[in-house]
This record gives sequence, structure tokens and C-alpha cells, in this order.
Amino acid sequence: MLPAVYRHALTFALLLVTSLWSASACAGTGFGVSGAASIDTKFPVVDVADPPPHTVLQGGQMITLQWSLSDDNPNSDPAANVAQMWLGDVLYESQAFGPGTGQHTWNWTVPDTSSGTVHLVVNSFDLFGNLTSVAGADFTILSTATDVPDAALAPVFALPAPNPFNPMTLLRFNLPEAGPVRVTVHDARGFRVATLLHRHQNAGTFSVRWDGTDQQGRRQAGGTYFFGLQYAQQGETHRVVRKAVLLP
Repeated sequence: MLPAVYRHALTFALLLVTSLWSASACAGTGFGVSGAASIDTKFPVVDVADPPPHTVLQGGQMITLQWSLSDDNPNSDPAANVAQMWLGDVLYESQAFGPGTGQHTWNWTVPDTSSGTVHLVVNSFDLFGNLTSVAGADFTILSTATDVPDAALAPVFALPAPNPFNPMTLLRFNLPEAGPVRVTVHDARGFRVATLLHRHQNAGTFSVRWDGTDQQGRRQAGGTYFFGLQYAQQGETHRVVRKAVLLP
């Protein structure tokens, strides 16, 4: 028989081994794999069907405004998709049109207001907060007290679309007669960034694009930019300015 001191040492060793084995049997390590978070970086696609160039309406008339919306992750918030009618730089009326993709219409009654230009702006936020804002071409409202002139005498320089944009926006304009035409881009300080068009042009409808670079092809910083259209009509030089925001 082992002496008592050895028996006690052996018992302690057995208890220690048993304790360590139990701990290792109860404890464990593991890992899990979760799926990649779904993040949509694609902006909604909005296409505004503009009224024909030089459209002239009078107060009380109704016009059907049309646009289409396409988005993989539409937002169910009723305020996420809104159509707006702007009289010049003043928001006159807005209407939410829901998250549905496809074609949308707005039967808009022309207000009997002072003469001026109006345009439709369609804003769409998707589920991930991506915003697309597209403006339609300008058209003209005349008060009922004003006679409707020959529409061909009114040149149109549409708002840049899309707006805001990155990296490219489209500038459309209509010339009432042939003559020298210049389209330029200026930054918020008034410095000319690029000349997009400078030549003699026949009468008609035209468009030019700006890709967010200067005359040397250098990428410009995000911010507000001004687009100038200079043209000749009946022996006089006219200039129209539009603005848009280049996203960083």
C-alpha cells in the first residue's frame, strides 16, 4: 500500500486531470459566416417625357405630364417619389406618385398666372437613399389676358438633365434662326471652365453634353456650375443661363 502522502498526491492529480477534461469538453470554439450586406449603389432611372419644344399654354388649360421610373429597390415611403412643377425658380405645386416603377402621369391644370416659363422636376429616392432628380424642358405659360405669340420666336434652353449629375449632363436648346452660337460652362466664382460649342449654327433643336471636365480634360470638383447659351436673333445677341449641381 502506498503511503498516505502519495495517495493524497495521486488523488489530487486525478481530480486535476478530470477537471481539465470536463472544462475542455464543455467549452468550445466556432465561427459563423453571414451573407454580404445588400447595398444598392445604383440610382433610380427617371425619364421625363418633355412637352414639345416651344409649347405655349394659357391659364385653365390642362396638360398631361409623363415620366417613367425604374429602380431595383424602390422606397415605400410616400414622400420618396415626388413630381414638382416649377414656375421659374419658384416651386408652385408638387405631387407624390408612390414607389411603383413604370409609367406615371400627372394631369396638371395650368394656373392663370403671370406669363413665364415652367418645367417639371421628378425626384426619386430609392430604399438606400440614392436620389435621382430629372428636370424636363421649359415650356411657356401665358395669362389669359395675353395673346399667344408665334411659338417659333421663343428659343428654349432647357434645364440641364439630369440635375444633380455625375459625371455627365445634357444641355438642349432650340435656335429660332441661323447664326453664331456659343455654349459655355462657368464655376460658382464665374470663371469659365469649358466652351462646349462655338460656331455658326443653323436654326433647329440641338444638344451638347458636359462630362464634368475643363477644357484640358481635368475633372472638376463637385459644386454648382452655370451654363450659358449665347445666340443671335433678329440682329441682336441674347444670353440665357442655367445652373446645375455636379455631385462629388
